[in-house]
Amino acid sequence: MQVNKIRLAIRLGVAWPVIIAIAIVGLWASFVPSPASLGSTAGYASLLKPNEIAFVPSVVKLRQLFARIEYDLDSVRSGERTVPPLYLASVPRGMRKIQQPADRKQVFLRMMLPLVLKANEGVRAERNRLMRIKIAQEKGTVISDGDRVYLMNMARRYGVRKPRIDLLLARVDILPVSIALAQSAVESGWGTSRFVLEGNAPFGQWTTASFKGLVPKNRTDGESHKIRTFDDLYGSVRSYIHNLNTHRAYRRFRAMRETMRTSGAHLNSLTLISSLTPYSKKGEAYVKLLKNVIVVNQLEPLDRARLGERMLRGESDI
Repeated sequence: MQVNKIRLAIRLGVAWPVIIAIAIVGLWASFVPSPASLGSTAGYASLLKPNEIAFVPSVVKLRQLFARIEYDLDSVRSGERTVPPLYLASVPRGMRKIQQPADRKQVFLRMMLPLVLKANEGVRAERNRLMRIKIAQEKGTVISDGDRVYLMNMARRYGVRKPRIDLLLARVDILPVSIALAQSAVESGWGTSRFVLEGNAPFGQWTTASFKGLVPKNRTDGESHKIRTFDDLYGSVRSYIHNLNTHRAYRRFRAMRETMRTSGAHLNSLTLISSLTPYSKKGEAYVKLLKNVIVVNQLEPLDRARLGERMLRGESDI
């Protein structure tokens, strides 16, 4: 598959259409095995429509852009502002040169948050259609041929043997934003790892010969895994969420999430994260680290964040 990208530099101080270059690309996300377990069948979760991917050449330019559109995490946490729909193609140059860890974290989180929210939107749309079909079935309504085809396609995409609504709803669900942000931060060293800089891989997903990948420098002799690379950051986010929603290693995670859903409780990230020990060989120590990242960096309030429909500067369109 080919993705044609137009890379244009950002020129600040002019009207919004010239501020940032947008390349319209068709994106897809492919299922890959987790670091803890390889060998499962590949799948994918395609997007409903193309998305706009922005190329920002440097951290300096990105910070200027954040300031111009008045994008800060405190206003998002408080609910005063929505998150601007800014989807970066890759980590801009200069992340490793940010000397203050707190500054680097702020840049990284603002960069990843819109991507995670957008990926969740796609999954939520799939889930909402499943819920509408479920309600129709409970009312005794004969579902349409289109819905039958949709159920079969979803069953294949999510690795479910039968196109049953109950089986699909356990898998077709969003991921708390705080978990995705914490894992991307830990796996990518807050946007500084070789894998995220060279391969748009903030989640360190393993793959074999099936996909393009970077060979870890400390890979043990006899091992064949690579870190899967992506055309852009968004593809990595989609693949990561699909991985948690389908791989057998995360059955406990999905069961806990489903229990929260059926009980009417909100998706509690600090509880759910205890089921992610298979993601890393570090096991419980890994989970403890993720919880610490969530708490220290106040990521839980970002679970309530919502994407805005357009870029804002104050209350005016850019």
